[in-house]
Amino acid sequence: VENGETFQEAAIRETCEELNLVPDQIDIWGELDYLIHQGRTIHCFVGKINIENWEYIHPNEEVKRLFTVCVDTLLTEDPIYYKVTSTLSDAKGFPFFLVKNREKYNFGYSERHIPFYRNLTENIWGMTAMFTHRFTDILKGLE
Repeated sequence: VENGETFQEAAIRETCEELNLVPDQIDIWGELDYLIHQGRTIHCFVGKINIENWEYIHPNEEVKRLFTVCVDTLLTEDPIYYKVTSTLSDAKGFPFFLVKNREKYNFGYSERHIPFYRNLTENIWGMTAMFTHRFTDILKGLE
């Protein structure tokens, strides 16, 4: 977000920059959700790109490739959430030897659930899958 810019304005600007579009080609339907991750807040908006054919989009170098997934498919294919756990004791290079009574010290435990849409023609995972799942829950009336 640049100075004086709303989250929605930033979303439109970033989309225009990355997909080489102009703001008039984007209709924002609303903010889908937001996520706080590793000290930053990520806002997600949903909308429509008003062009004849998405294959006419020529993205900049930040975008590796574009693909589509039918909304009906997303409504019937829930993501699979995989659990990832870690503890600080797994950290390489951490000076555990400097901690007194380190055997008894609770260094913490972290558990994350990362979604993957696996039965699609393309993998959708992580934050994109989280926001996609939130979108389909809203469409299903499960918000």
